[in-house]
Amino acid sequence: MRAVRPGRTSEITACRHDKLTAHPGAAGLGAIADRGFIGLDDSGPDAGPAVINGYKAARNRPLTRGPEAV
Repeated sequence: MRAVRPGRTSEITACRHDKLTAHPGAAGLGAIADRGFIGLDDSGPDAGPAVINGYKAARNRPLTRGPEAV
């Protein structure tokens, strides 16, 4: 049983602490997440992504048409 975290703990921090990306990756599955979880997937370059996110524009780099449509 896992310890309860304070309510102020962000979702991405809890996911990183519990290493939740390892579970679907081990089963050959993936997950779709919103842009708040960008950077969560730490799988290697040879592995398929365990977490698929949308694209996020930077302040000085707007999205092009392709990523904007996604």
